[in-house]
Amino acid sequence: MGASGELRQVFTNLVINALDAVPRGGRLIIRSMVVNKGQVVSICVADNGSGVPTSLRRRIFEPFFSTKEAKGPGLGLWVCKNLVEKYGGSIRLRSSGQGTVFRVCLPMKSD
Repeated sequence: MGASGELRQVFTNLVINALDAVPRGGRLIIRSMVVNKGQVVSICVADNGSGVPTSLRRRIFEPFFSTKEAKGPGLGLWVCKNLVEKYGGSIRLRSSGQGTVFRVCLPMKSD
């Protein structure tokens, strides 16, 4: 559960970043699943771009940090992380020379 505008901002940013990273004809995959006995929803945004270099991965969620030269202020992933954490969730990066996966985990609302 979360504000639709804020969740839209998180996933729009992840999708735009993935599209920017893939070569022409590249691949973008979005997958969701319920995990932890129905208590968490996991959403993965994956691409087959060149990946995030190891030396930059630890900084990827810092404000004003960008791997895109002169394309935006470098706040997108920082905002994503803060919004996801606002709702008690987490966001993780897995990357290689063959692509990148961002995994967002958010708690499900229990009634």
